[in-house]
Amino acid sequence: MSISEVVAVHDSINGYETTAKHPVDYNSYPTKTVVTPTVTTLPHSYKDHPVVITTRHYPDEIEWTLTGSGAAAGVSCKGGPYGGHYGEQPAEPCALKAGDYTLKCIDTYGDGWHGGYMTIDGIMYCNDFTSGHLMTKPSWASS
Repeated sequence: MSISEVVAVHDSINGYETTAKHPVDYNSYPTKTVVTPTVTTLPHSYKDHPVVITTRHYPDEIEWTLTGSGAAAGVSCKGGPYGGHYGEQPAEPCALKAGDYTLKCIDTYGDGWHGGYMTIDGIMYCNDFTSGHLMTKPSWASS
């Protein structure tokens, strides 16, 4: 085995198990085993909807919630604040059932999102949130 070689072993019960030797002197160091977790799928009645937040100013003030009603009662997602992270944030998965939802864009200071916005399934929301603590978008529908 060369110094940089990695051996991958498939384990059908636990996923993939990767064993790597220490890169300096692999003969005198123990091996380290890392097991990759098994990914489970969402229940068949749920669908993942990626939520992407883009901040322009004051990301530590930006928060949001998406709350289901009717057939989607009890289902919700939320995010933020985003600390000192400016620009497009990593996508946040949001597992939703088909139904109606209320989207709340929240600014903890009370002066809107300063040009920030969010996208859900690639559709932009809250880009017109320019003042206040809260902008509500009722009847957002998931399919």
